[in-house]
Amino acid sequence: MISWVGGVLLVGSFFILGRWLVKSQRGIEELRLFLQTVESSVTIIAAATAGFFTMRSIEHSQVRRRALEQIQWLREIAHVIDMLQLSKSPASVMLASDPRPSSRSETVNLKPPEMFRYLSYCGELAALTGKLSVLVGAWVSDAVILSTIRRRLV
Repeated sequence: MISWVGGVLLVGSFFILGRWLVKSQRGIEELRLFLQTVESSVTIIAAATAGFFTMRSIEHSQVRRRALEQIQWLREIAHVIDMLQLSKSPASVMLASDPRPSSRSETVNLKPPEMFRYLSYCGELAALTGKLSVLVGAWVSDAVILSTIRRRLV
C-alpha cells in the first residue's frame, strides 16, 4: 500500500513539475531538458530494480540449494537410524526369544533392558533428526523446502 502511494506521488510530482516548467518563461527548453532527465532517471531506476531482483533470485536459489542439501543429509541420517532399528527385533523385549530371526542381519543377543534402551535411543535419534529438519525449515521458510521436509522426514 505504501509503495503504491509513493509511486503515485512520484509520478504526480513529475507531471506537476513538468506543467510548471511549461508555464515558466523558458518552458519549452526547460521541458526538453526535464524530459531527458526523467527518461534517464527512469532508465537508471529500472536497471537498478532489475539488478536487485536478479541478485535476490540468485541468493534465493543458493539458499534453497543449500537447504535441500542439508535436508538430504538429514534424510540419510534418518535412513541409517531406521536401518539400525530394523536389524534389532523389538519382539525380544516382549518375549524371551525372537520368533522371527532375521537371516540377513547378524545375530545380536541383547537382554530385554539393553534392547529397550537401544530402541529408545534410536527413537530419540530419529526425533532429533526430525527436529533438526524443522530448524532448517525455520531458517529458510521457503514453500518448496517446507513441503520437502513434510514429505520426507516428518
